[in-house]
Amino acid sequence: MGLRSVIQSSTVLDEYTYAAAEEVRSDFHTQGHVAPKYRRHLLVEYQKLEGCPPKRKGNNEWRNSKEAQLDRAWPIVAERFDRTPEDIRSCVMGIYETVDPDAVQERAEETGDDRALPEIERDTKTAQLRSDFDEILELAAEHRNS
Repeated sequence: MGLRSVIQSSTVLDEYTYAAAEEVRSDFHTQGHVAPKYRRHLLVEYQKLEGCPPKRKGNNEWRNSKEAQLDRAWPIVAERFDRTPEDIRSCVMGIYETVDPDAVQERAEETGDDRALPEIERDTKTAQLRSDFDEILELAAEHRNS
C-alpha cells in the first residue's frame, strides 16, 4: 500500500473530491505537517455550508456568501481538533506563502485599500483558498457525473 493509498483511506474526502484536490493542487494532501488534514476537513465543512447567507464583518460591511461560508467553516474544524480557529487558520494559511507581496501592494494601490499590508495579504491568501476549494468541488462534481 503506497503513501497515496494510506492518505486517501484516512481522509474525510470522497474519492472524487480527493482526486480533484490532487488535480487542482498537486501538494494538496502533502504540503505541511498537519495543514493538509486541516485543509481536507475545512473543504468538507466548506462544501456543507454552500449557499449560506452573507454576514456582516466587524466594520459593519457585508461579507459575501462564499466568504461567509469559509468564515463559518473555521470554528467547526477548530472544535473538531480542539484548537482555536486562529490556530487552524494560521496552519492552513502557512501553505499559501507564495502570495506575491508586490502584487498585493499593487492591488491595494489600485483599489485604494488603506488597510495594513498584512491584512490585505491574509485576505489574498484566503481568496486563493476559497478559489481552490471552489475549483476542487466543481471538478469533483464533473468527475462524479462522467
